[in-house]
Amino acid sequence: MRKPWRVISASGTVLMLAAAPAPARAGNVMRARTWTGPVTVTICEVLTPGKSLSEEDRKKLLARGCDLPVKDPETKLLTPTAAAHVRAALGVWKTNYEKNIVLTEADSAPTGGRYIRFSRVEGEICSSVGLGKSSTRIIHEVHVADSCGTYTLVHELMHRVGIVHEHQRKEQVSYFTVKYTALGNSLGASDQFKIEGDKSGSYDFRSLMHYQLSNKYFTITMLPDGEKALKAQGITNPADKSNGVGQRVAVSAGDKAAMADLYGAHP
Repeated sequence: MRKPWRVISASGTVLMLAAAPAPARAGNVMRARTWTGPVTVTICEVLTPGKSLSEEDRKKLLARGCDLPVKDPETKLLTPTAAAHVRAALGVWKTNYEKNIVLTEADSAPTGGRYIRFSRVEGEICSSVGLGKSSTRIIHEVHVADSCGTYTLVHELMHRVGIVHEHQRKEQVSYFTVKYTALGNSLGASDQFKIEGDKSGSYDFRSLMHYQLSNKYFTITMLPDGEKALKAQGITNPADKSNGVGQRVAVSAGDKAAMADLYGAHP
């Protein structure tokens, strides 16, 4: 899920992003919001589990740019479980996207520079606040709940560097319809399906950037052209969470192509 921008005080995980010439196009991207040069990413996490925040830990977290309210600062800090998921996602990134964009965790936020920050959010929401690099925001936030899995966090990181949802491509009009639940309507879930982005290449149902067929906010129903496209991609069970629409177990070939399209590849 991607949320609109909002102002937040400094804190987070440090990413190093570097760009190179772009090869053949693919995926659904936002070319106007790419990163250039190094980007810092910090992880706002509980450093000493089971204990109140010490002054030493507070100083370390403030150096990372973390937002620490006077009352209950732990509400902004990732639990050990969530922090482990974030580092696993960074590991997936290193394996799959290091030639495109290098993400490096750091213990201090850059002075005056833009960076990406991971912080805690209550509930089950996993979200990136905004899309790509902002020309006006210093902090580029990723909100993490304990329930956020490794590849869901890779999805959010892809938003952070300018990758749009695959299902927001214009093909959706002929591929599927979406029915929103009462909860989905109340939370504006339809915003997540508005057509946007600079699409190119083939539509990828297995992309990490595609939503799965249903959740408590909406249900996707395939149209005849969508069924044909699924068959062409060898997807016989669209609801299969490991090999169907919007799977969350691996970076797809289309995901790699989109990243290479947007940032090129380094030796």
